Amino acid sequence: MNSEAEPLRKRINTWVQTLGIVFAGVWGAYEFVYKDIYLPSTAPVNISLEIGLDKMPNSGSHKDDEGDQIVPVQITVSATNPSSRTVQLLPSQFAVFGMDVGKAADGHAGFVKRVTDDLNEQYSGKYQSSSTATKAREFVAGGSLFLDTSLNPEEHLSRTVVVYIDRDIYDKLEVTAQIPSARDTEGFNVKWSEDNGEPVEQVSWMDASGNVVDLDKDSEAFARISADKELTTFTARSEISLW
Repeated sequence: MNSEAEPLRKRINTWVQTLGIVFAGVWGAYEFVYKDIYLPSTAPVNISLEIGLDKMPNSGSHKDDEGDQIVPVQITVSATNPSSRTVQLLPSQFAVFGMDVGKAADGHAGFVKRVTDDLNEQYSGKYQSSSTATKAREFVAGGSLFLDTSLNPEEHLSRTVVVYIDRDIYDKLEVTAQIPSARDTEGFNVKWSEDNGEPVEQVSWMDASGNVVDLDKDSEAFARISADKELTTFTARSEISLW
């Protein structure tokens, strides 16, 4: 009886070992395909974008040929991908605006109105002060930002430029940076145009048939293609006083 049961036990052990090997293979495939490939591919696109502004040492001592005080300002823009997937980048840009700040002459009621108007312009990022007001805001410097076309997980990009600003005209600088991105950038084209003295992003899309569609942000095509291609523009803004 024992001699007959021995081969059965061996067969059962073999089956158990085989099932264990198959299970381990399936689990390994799950770990690799699902966790290392599928889940990262479904993670949301994300870029952490920061702007650092510094007036250069002894920046108040230089004057141009006309005697105007010229201030060099160092601008550092940093981009980091904190997500688990590679981010595809479209052409990026930075813009510098000089502001003429003067004493507010509209009283407390005027200040409250300015704040209220800005709050009603939703997502504008504007703010007001009771004692001062911006008399003028002009585009004074800007250009292409990063040369890179992608940003890997945990990768960090940085760009530093120096711009020279006439302190006798402007009291404060505002710097903005924009990085458009998409899950797949093939077919996209980014151009910049001027609108009210500022650079404005215009994205177009070429489909498989060669048809080019301008993606106006209020259009149905923009909503559809943005959702499908995960088209996103990351923006950062920072200010520095020239006083």
